[in-house]
Amino acid sequence: MLRHKKALLWLVTVVSSLFCVVVCEVILRCFFAPPFYQRSDVRVPALRHDPMLGWFPKENSHTTAQTTTTYRVDTNSKGFRDREPTTDAKARIAFLGDSFVWGFDVEASNRFTELLQVRHPEWNIVNLGIVAYGTDQELLLIQKFFEDYKPSLVFLVFCSENDPKDNCWNVRNGCYKPYFTVQASGDLQLNGVPAPKSDQIIIANHPILCWPYLVQWGVHDWLKGRLPAPFHNPKEPTDEILTAMNKFVRGKGAAFAVGLTHHWAPMETFLQGANIPFVDLSTTNRFPDYGFHWTPQGHVEVCQKIEGFLGERWRPAERKFSGTD
Repeated sequence: MLRHKKALLWLVTVVSSLFCVVVCEVILRCFFAPPFYQRSDVRVPALRHDPMLGWFPKENSHTTAQTTTTYRVDTNSKGFRDREPTTDAKARIAFLGDSFVWGFDVEASNRFTELLQVRHPEWNIVNLGIVAYGTDQELLLIQKFFEDYKPSLVFLVFCSENDPKDNCWNVRNGCYKPYFTVQASGDLQLNGVPAPKSDQIIIANHPILCWPYLVQWGVHDWLKGRLPAPFHNPKEPTDEILTAMNKFVRGKGAAFAVGLTHHWAPMETFLQGANIPFVDLSTTNRFPDYGFHWTPQGHVEVCQKIEGFLGERWRPAERKFSGTD
């Protein structure tokens, strides 16, 4: 009889606990939807933690993303949303940037890089865009992958909307990232590496285990106090980062250019003074949500602007722009 009472008590305890868990989960889903620890950029599939860069796409991944639209996301053996690298004698252009280059909200075939490749088969176009990257991460990325691709031209698409702000923080959308500070000498100092693994990345990389909101809440609470506090750099290092990128690329014997997602007079003044060729890529053809990224028609316009810009000034055989040293 005592054994049956203990078994019944155990069963009641288990059922009551499960009932409480279900009730809590229902309450969280009713009052905290969409997921309260996952941001839109991190919900893009196939991102993993990277100690040097903060986050990076998983290699050889094939999945689907759903934001404003639903679209395929396929990565190559290096992790880029691009075809496999090829070696040939063609002039190679490596496009750096964030989600505008990566192709947020559009199929890969609709991106300006693919459109430019079709228009110019004599070039080898490489897309090195990564979701949510700042210029600081893009500098580290081209330093890491330059020898793998050996581009004749590195073309940075600078996100005028948020890159200056991103370059001042050690956190982006809840994920930790490296950041630079400017020393008294004017040199850059790299900070925040290895980048800690945030709850955002843990949740994104374990979608089944972390499907319950209670688990997401638990992960967040467990990491609280174990991670560095958000840091804001009072001295924006964007100009110094661009100077370092230009120096690195040209030191490798390649040309460097910048495209601005919209007109920004202070940046254009800096680029002119630094003798860095640039082009305004402004377009009104943008999606209304998730960062106002370019629509397919927007990518067509951007392709045309870059094509005209390169056709007028770039000298592939000389690996430089006309009018530059």
